[in-house]
Amino acid sequence: MVLTVPRALSRIHRITKFTLKTAAEQSRSKTDTAKRHQKIDNRGRCSGVVT
Repeated sequence: MVLTVPRALSRIHRITKFTLKTAAEQSRSKTDTAKRHQKIDNRGRCSGVVT
């Protein structure tokens, strides 16, 4: 029991670290694409308002 607990914890820690890293990267890419889409939308709206 005593030996398996630290191993399990280290494994869980490694998995959570990895998932957090991938989640952060995914959210970053999502926000980047969202920003690009927003810029396009704003341009379209602005040009629409001007004309």
